[in-house]
Amino acid sequence: MTQRAAAALALAVLVAGAPAAAASLTQAAAALRDAAQALAESDAAGPRAQALEALEGARGALRHALRRNLTRRLTLTEALAARRKDLLRLDANRSAAARAPVHAWAVRPEGPLVAARALARAQAGRSAASSALDGAALDLAEATARAEALESARLSVLSFAIDAYAGDPPQAATAAALLSRVAPPPPPARLPGPRPAAPGDLPAPVPATVLYPFGAPDRLGRPTPGITLSAPAGAALRAPGPVSVLIAEPLPHRGLAAVLELAPGRLLILADLSALSVEAGATLPAGALIGHVGVRPSAHPDFAVELPAPTESPSEATLYMEARQDGAAVDPALWFNGYREAPSP
Repeated sequence: MTQRAAAALALAVLVAGAPAAAASLTQAAAALRDAAQALAESDAAGPRAQALEALEGARGALRHALRRNLTRRLTLTEALAARRKDLLRLDANRSAAARAPVHAWAVRPEGPLVAARALARAQAGRSAASSALDGAALDLAEATARAEALESARLSVLSFAIDAYAGDPPQAATAAALLSRVAPPPPPARLPGPRPAAPGDLPAPVPATVLYPFGAPDRLGRPTPGITLSAPAGAALRAPGPVSVLIAEPLPHRGLAAVLELAPGRLLILADLSALSVEAGATLPAGALIGHVGVRPSAHPDFAVELPAPTESPSEATLYMEARQDGAAVDPALWFNGYREAPSP
């Protein structure tokens, strides 16, 4: 299996319209077992198509599980750092109380008893904080191990899918066994993770202005399934949330591009980039660097770059953005905060 083959498969699924991802790894494993049973009974086109769809559903479920796992690990990492700070603070308070001079209590007969009680409370607080720290560290270790298992399963199922599209028998039963091993959910974190942002609440990947809105006619008069943005040339593009990178390479007629999966059935396409900082298959946290906005080479021999509009300056560049929900194109401007159309000249 090569990265090129994986990207080609992702592009084929994107163009054809990906099936709805299974809601959970357990459901994906059940679909694979059903497909394996159908294949055992017949090697006709129908069961084979069912197996291919089940493999795609399994890939989507694994990507979703990896994004959830990443969010959980980030939450646990923050909790671990906070509990370490609590432990250091308690140790400092206990040391300060133990170093208090004896004569400071001489004016109060009950002074030694008060000091003893304070030290006892500090010791109890320190023990509780230490236990909480150990628990957070164990949760994080378990989540990290689960991430490794999920990634291993993702790569295996991807290999099965590539082989199946190439004509080999779909390994539905083996994929079902893999998913069954990673399907049990992890123990609940001691601190709840943040809720994922819904469409409309997502931070914009880059500060920009809408040049050509969703549905605007292209050069052939056809409605555009995305929007064209004006942004500073070289500006950084950031992940709007936990994302899976499906494609990170040039796309036909769109130049260097990244296709990101934000949630099952929710895809974001960023194109006309000058550079990419990610690779296909990666799972990234919110705010991770995706790439940089670029300028498009001009078709005219006398100009080095093509300006996106008469009001633009050479320091501005275009970015193409397309959003898809369950295979259908939707207006990306509705997903993000801060995007507005440029004023008419």
